[in-house]
Amino acid sequence: MTVLVASNVADAGLKALREAGHTVEKDAALAGDALAGALAEKRPAVLVVRSTRVTGAMMDADPSLELIVRAGAGYDTIDVDGASERGIFVANCPGQNADAVAELTMGLVVALDRRLPDNVIDARAGRWNKAAYADADGLKGKTFGIVGLGNIGEAVAERAKGFEMDGVAWSRSLTKEGAAARGLAHADSPEAVARFSDIVSVHVASTPETKHLADRAFFEEMSDGAFFVNTSRAAVVDEDALQWALDEKHLRAALDLVSDEPSEKEASGFEHPLMQHPRCYVTHHIGASTQQAQDATALEAARVIETFAETGQVPNVVNLAAPSEGAHQLTVRHRDEVGVLAGVLDEARKAGWNIQEMENLIFAGAGAAVAHIRFDGDPSDETVRDIERHDDAVAVYRRWAADFPVYVADAPIETDPVFDNVFFRYAFDPGTTDRTLLQLLRWAGHLAGRGARRGARRAARLERNDRRVGDGNQPPLGRLRRNRGVRPRAHQGAARFARRVARAVPAGRGLDAVSPGAAQFSRSRRLGGLSHHRALGEEGHPRRPDRRR
Repeated sequence: MTVLVASNVADAGLKALREAGHTVEKDAALAGDALAGALAEKRPAVLVVRSTRVTGAMMDADPSLELIVRAGAGYDTIDVDGASERGIFVANCPGQNADAVAELTMGLVVALDRRLPDNVIDARAGRWNKAAYADADGLKGKTFGIVGLGNIGEAVAERAKGFEMDGVAWSRSLTKEGAAARGLAHADSPEAVARFSDIVSVHVASTPETKHLADRAFFEEMSDGAFFVNTSRAAVVDEDALQWALDEKHLRAALDLVSDEPSEKEASGFEHPLMQHPRCYVTHHIGASTQQAQDATALEAARVIETFAETGQVPNVVNLAAPSEGAHQLTVRHRDEVGVLAGVLDEARKAGWNIQEMENLIFAGAGAAVAHIRFDGDPSDETVRDIERHDDAVAVYRRWAADFPVYVADAPIETDPVFDNVFFRYAFDPGTTDRTLLQLLRWAGHLAGRGARRGARRAARLERNDRRVGDGNQPPLGRLRRNRGVRPRAHQGAARFARRVARAVPAGRGLDAVSPGAAQFSRSRRLGGLSHHRALGEEGHPRRPDRRR
């Protein structure tokens, strides 16, 4: 595979690729038309860049291009939408430069406090001015605010603790509990971080949602004379608003990047208003530029490329659509022979199904395989039956988006070693009654064995009470709580699952309060019952079970 490296990527990664048998062409000066020309001439399958801009027109120059790897975390210099339109993977190397960026961030904070660049400039000009530079306030005891608590944000937080500063943070996924676990105070918005901090450092990706995250309202919340540091992306800062804050609120700022900075490694004559401001320090976009970070990033880029070459899978891919929860899924166990999947796909074509994802797994030494097919289209049981009629199709399992739970075709599940673990997904619905949950328990009991079936029969007696779970009354499954006598292990597991579902639904809100949902049961022959079960809440994250009785 030919790999074109159009940036200054460390030799450690290039060496690893060459040792793996790939052809590596490196020219760190390639940019713009020169890069497009190199793509047209060399026709690489993989392009590796750092800060070099990659456009759709450049991609068109190389029909063989399959993968673009950003040797770093941010990928806003790559036309990701254009790559998606052309079926080209885009991947990045997140987390490899976190320590380097965090180190620069803390260096800039110290530089702001001690005015180190001004110190050096005066010293080099022969001006000794100790009186002017002896009034630093110091950092110990200050409040350090972090906007964006990813890999870099966490690394900065750890270093701020070394300076004995108090930390406060905001991140989209950060909870109060998560902040407390990291020794940080939790803020509910970026503006709240600005309001409570003496120093604010920004560490978010550049996306449409984060554009001008640090705007006029943000800077208005900052205290007069506070420090502002940005080592993430220029687009997250409204530079006009920052200019206002420097002038009117006497903020001091340190930026590792500014808008419209040169894409070349060296350029003369570049001017920017903030670079000339006496209260702002600008560095040359060097956050990730330590040898340690470059080696780690280059090796990660090599890993991404090698994995792609060997398996077709792309680690850290950023432009694949997330699996649709509304899509239908078909699972086909079949003989590992030529033409079997072609027959399955032909039936799907006849039904007008658009195949969105497909995976085929081969069992060791068994001559069998299992194909997982996710598709969009009108689900058809008749099509499933047509597939089942194929001689090489052992069993077909289907999940239509509207079904609850998964419907499983008649098959010897109790004796089939493939199905020791059974995972099924379902959608909670505001109109779902407790009877549906009992059906779920009975289905799980059928898998678990005789003991669970006895427990399920006991639970089925509760069907007489047809109240909805979450209507403000005690759910009918409460009888399972009150019956605490000796019962089969599997029935105990089913009862615990029932209690967790009941407690996950706030009274008066209905089952939509935990939509979508899922459950997982694992059948263990050794235990003879349900050995694992869990209820999942929003976005598939586990809900912490309530241990109270």
